[in-house]
Parts: sequence; C-alpha cells; structure tokens
Amino acid sequence: MGVPIVENRFCHLWTDALHAQALAHQAKNDWDRGTYVRWAVVTAWTALEASCCDAFGLPKLDRFKEGIDWEISNMSLPRINWSCGTWQLVLGKLNKWRKEYIHLNSTDEELFPETQRADEAITIARAAIKDIYAHVGKPPPQWADYDTDRGWDSGPGSRVDYALVHAAVNEDTPDATRIAYVDYAGEHTREIGPAGMDPIPIVQKLIRNPPRPIEAVRVYRGKTLVREVKLRMRGGPSGMDP
Repeated sequence: MGVPIVENRFCHLWTDALHAQALAHQAKNDWDRGTYVRWAVVTAWTALEASCCDAFGLPKLDRFKEGIDWEISNMSLPRINWSCGTWQLVLGKLNKWRKEYIHLNSTDEELFPETQRADEAITIARAAIKDIYAHVGKPPPQWADYDTDRGWDSGPGSRVDYALVHAAVNEDTPDATRIAYVDYAGEHTREIGPAGMDPIPIVQKLIRNPPRPIEAVRVYRGKTLVREVKLRMRGGPSGMDP
C-alpha cells in the first residue's frame, strides 16, 4: 500500500518504523544509515508490543513472552510456538537487536548495521502483528499492510501536477465539476468535468493513490465547495506528522 492514512496511535508507530526504513535506504553514509536502522528496529518492536496489548485489551505487558503466554492461557487458546516460524524470529532476531540497541550491548560493528536489518525488522514485526490478532480471533489492523514510505521525499519538493480537463468545460465554467487535492503547496486541481459528472470515483482514487501526502480532497460545483474529505497522512501538511 502507498501513502498511509493515519488511523490511530498504533498506526503512528508503524509509519515511524516505515519512515526510518526508508531513510536507512536513502542514507549517504554509515553513521546516518546506522541511526535509521536502529530507529526502525526499535520502533517496529514498539509497534508489535503495542499491538499485542491491543489484541488482548491490555494497557501493557509486564514481560513480553511470559505476558503473551499468560493471556493466551487465560483465553484457553492454543499456545504460541516460540521455537519456529514468525515468533522464533521475534525473539531470536527482532528482540535481540532491540535489546542490543536500548541496553547498549552492541559492539561498534553492530552499531553500523546494513539496511537489510531494517527490512527484516519490518517484515518480522508485520507478520507477528497480523498473527497475534488472528490468534485471538480479531481482524488485523489495515495499517499493518502499509509497506512503503517516501523518506526524505515525504514533504514538499519537486512535483509534477496535472489536471484532466473534459471537453467544453474549464475552471471558469459556472456549473463545472472540479476535483482538487490539498498538500503542502496548497490546492491543486486534478480533474474538471461537466455538471453531471459523478466525482466519487475520482475522489476515491485520489484517496487510495494520492500523488504525495495530502490533507484533503475537495469537490466543487463551479466556485462552490460541495464536499471535502479531510485526511491524515504521514508527511501531510498542517502538522499532521505522527
């Protein structure tokens, strides 16, 4: 999925991790790359732990593995197999890396990890987040499928804007239908059509696949605003960043 719409506070954590992963790939030197990889690992773990709490309806887990085992036992659900698959990677890789970073146990070499570690952290955390919700019989959050972030390109910068204008109408036609979006640089017209045109498919397409992080999609009839859909996207304007 592309530019994420921020649904809740756990989505903030997940988009933080994706942002760190993107910056790790864009880093120009070992120092910056190491910083972003470590950020991605720690934040991916935080998103996972928060998701486990949410799945169980708990404010916190005092001890991660033991807490999960306890809650699953209380719910009379099958035990998680920590010795293979996703949950083995959670303990053997993701948690191991996290502990090295936050408890200052890393060697100098480990403080400069390759970007692959950020990629692995995201992959492991995503699989575990989906699995814990499935394990307790709840649907996984939509944000767990977000898999990309534009990194340094999330904000204003070079852009290519265009507007599709139907025949026999223009922006000054009194009853024309105009669909526009709002980003850092202001409002941009995306399509202008006749009065009877249905704007909903265009609005939905813009929401699903915006050209960059946006704040709103607007529909006008002539000069009159008839509909506005406000959005929260990482990298969007008006201080919307998590």
